Amino acid sequence: MPKALKQLLKAATESGGLSVAEILVAKSGRLRLHEFTEVQTNTNERFFDLASLTKPLVTALLYMRLFDQKKLHPEHKVGDWLETTTLKTTTLESLLNHTSGLKAFVDFFPKNFSPKKAINRTKITHEVFHRLLNDKKLITKFGKTLYSDLGYMVLGLVLEAFTETRLDKLWQREIAKPLDLTDELFFCPVPRKKTDKPPMKNFVPSEICQRREQIMQGEVMDENSWILGGITGHAGLFGTAKGIHKILQELRAASLGKSKLFSKKSFDLFCQPNTKRQLATRSFTLGFDTPTQPGSQSGKYFSKNTIGHLGYSGTSFWWDLDQDVWIILLTNRCYPSRQNKALSTLRPQIHDVVWEKLSLNKHAKAKTQLPK
Repeated sequence: MPKALKQLLKAATESGGLSVAEILVAKSGRLRLHEFTEVQTNTNERFFDLASLTKPLVTALLYMRLFDQKKLHPEHKVGDWLETTTLKTTTLESLLNHTSGLKAFVDFFPKNFSPKKAINRTKITHEVFHRLLNDKKLITKFGKTLYSDLGYMVLGLVLEAFTETRLDKLWQREIAKPLDLTDELFFCPVPRKKTDKPPMKNFVPSEICQRREQIMQGEVMDENSWILGGITGHAGLFGTAKGIHKILQELRAASLGKSKLFSKKSFDLFCQPNTKRQLATRSFTLGFDTPTQPGSQSGKYFSKNTIGHLGYSGTSFWWDLDQDVWIILLTNRCYPSRQNKALSTLRPQIHDVVWEKLSLNKHAKAKTQLPK
């Protein structure tokens, strides 16, 4: 690991900015750096709650697969597959690129929740899905870009309704197994009883949750996903940087017309950003975020032709399509508390140091200001 990057991560862990981090860097699909740092133990096989990385890595990629199989098209409408009064004419495209008008977030977590009482998940699920598909109050202005968890919750429902398959099983069948990812990227269904829990030592702790009165470790941190059982279109995926690296390698192969899972046509449709967009305006492809400037979390060296995503838990990946570089950074920035905002400053610094010290392009020569 470059000394400057090691210095940056050490300062972050010592100050409490993060306790665990995994970073992976690739150029032209080949590893240039892969490091795992942790305050208390040394290991490189711990799984992170990937949070909203579920959106591009699971939900959007499943739509790419079904598009290639000529089963689903972005122009199809929610009402084609689900009973709904408010989203009948809402296209899958508008959900994928966050222009559907659905609100960013609604807290569906029961106000009277008690961890000591049994949860009627069937009733809660029915109530949440009914609101998603019928509540006019969840709709804002159609056509305006508004990052929306709700949109991807609906997309997950469409996938399950269309394929008659639960989302995690569909993901395993269509993507994880073909790419040998079953041990790298997976969902963790919320356990019905304590004996159903996966070994906690295998998972990075995400937060100490006051509402659920427990450390979230091996269970999804996102409350809406958790109350719905941990398998949703907007959150619930767990995994490692190596797993994400494998997916990006397959997408890179798709961009070259060499993928066994995705066509170049689907890559261009779902992944290619609009390079004529205004950098100050947030913009999404059909599943992926793009950097906005100034102040992007990707730092200052990623080009306009870049896709990626952030996860609330402290996870991210960015792939510069022009320079063929990706940086995957996984942390548990919410542990012990979501009030920890240090990563928003730290993440772009890490990206910039990586570009500079690994000489990933000829322009990355300026020195990033490191902590003293």
